[in-house]
Amino acid sequence: MEDVKLEYLRNLRTALHDHPDANDICNEIAAHIEDGIREKMLVGISEKFATKEMLQQLGDPFIFAKSFVVPKQPVRIRNFILLNWLFFIGGVVVTIVSHESNLILFRNIWDFMVNWSFPILLLYSLYWLYLGYSIGKHYGPNGKKVVNTSLMKASIPNILLMTGVISKVIPADVFSPMLNPLFISLCVLVTILFYPLSKFAFKIGIVHGL
Repeated sequence: MEDVKLEYLRNLRTALHDHPDANDICNEIAAHIEDGIREKMLVGISEKFATKEMLQQLGDPFIFAKSFVVPKQPVRIRNFILLNWLFFIGGVVVTIVSHESNLILFRNIWDFMVNWSFPILLLYSLYWLYLGYSIGKHYGPNGKKVVNTSLMKASIPNILLMTGVISKVIPADVFSPMLNPLFISLCVLVTILFYPLSKFAFKIGIVHGL
């Protein structure tokens, strides 16, 4: 059955011909086929029929290749990036107003953020997972450049804030009592993990989008 898989991948590579990510796409599809065959064999399906089912699921390689035409970046992805910037702009506004004025609304929002800082950080981490997953599901293996660019653009305010606080350009007292040592450490850790977590979710999105 190895010959059948190789023939499918050769035809797919031929169909992609001048696509800039043709080799990466073929490698991703090859891995997807292998994973699918293993899963089917675990439930008692022979390798021959498992291979046949996987290739039938993908369809004609020349038709399948057409799905890798690079689409324009959908508004949804741009909105995800914009949303992260709005998180930070909103946080800055709440922080400044709550400390420099007596407006009860902003004071209440600030108190809520302080009391629920850890659950908010957890939910915020899910945002990055969903961003990677959405790009993977929409673009498939063709979305590697999109996910890298999107993560870079979205994470700019995170990196600026983290760098500013760690270097003490931005006094940590401004965010007191939210930015205690434990929370700062978790924020740094989560920021470092944003990229690998989003890339992992991106791969899951690819599988679900096929």
